[in-house]
Amino acid sequence: MIEYLYSLGAVGSFALNNVLFKKVLNKAEPAAAIAMRGLVISVALAIFAFLFVDSFYVPASLIPLLLLEIIVGSAGILFFFKALQKGRASIIGAIGHIYVIIVALVGIFLFGESHTLLRWAGAAIVMAGGLLAASGGLRLGELKWEGGTRMACVSILCWGIYYSYMRGVVDALGPVYSSFLLESGIFVCILSYALIMRKKFPKAEGALLPCAIGGGIAGAIGAIAYAFSIDALGVVLTAMIVAAVPVANAIFAMVLLGEKLQRREYAYVLLIALGLALVASG
Repeated sequence: MIEYLYSLGAVGSFALNNVLFKKVLNKAEPAAAIAMRGLVISVALAIFAFLFVDSFYVPASLIPLLLLEIIVGSAGILFFFKALQKGRASIIGAIGHIYVIIVALVGIFLFGESHTLLRWAGAAIVMAGGLLAASGGLRLGELKWEGGTRMACVSILCWGIYYSYMRGVVDALGPVYSSFLLESGIFVCILSYALIMRKKFPKAEGALLPCAIGGGIAGAIGAIAYAFSIDALGVVLTAMIVAAVPVANAIFAMVLLGEKLQRREYAYVLLIALGLALVASG
């Protein structure tokens, strides 16, 4: 069961990262906030890499996949943060993690992974909870989509590709080194975009700096934990478990941001928790 600790650690770390950077987004544009996040994550991962990586060699054959992952990952996180700026962290987090469907399909057809019907039932319940949270309920004629939903849907596609093919990088370079290269590459990509588009960087004052540093460290831990989980459990099962980030999102958002959900929205979050339980027990 210890192998599940990696994915569960990623759940808590990613959720804390999302909520802390929701506070940063109150004072910064998405691209600037992501660049701040990326700087902290890159420094933290550089320390991990220096301590735990023996060789920093990258095979030439891996470079195209690495570049693809960096570009797609940059687009995914940029659209997600834009969505997070417009919507509630608890709900946008639920929508964004529907990417598990894409990961599951790629894992089965490309990597030959297979899982039990119970786990697939759990994944379906997780997806249903995320969709209900996004749309506000089952009455299709009265849908009131959460702010930022369209951008969150773009991030679903990007993250589906990113986390599916991440296994190729992890298998070749190991969890720590692959996390460092991917996150550092995404940081450079987003920073370049922010500078080209002349995005404003806020002054590091008040609660902004602690939130940026705390969120960045949480993101670094989450990235490493996710890579170790892929190494131990595979891309499909890891994605199924990490799809429960919305549950932790809702808890952190309630405690740190004071977000309040309606009773039915708490039910959607609990639905996701039930799906996670089925995935883990399968």
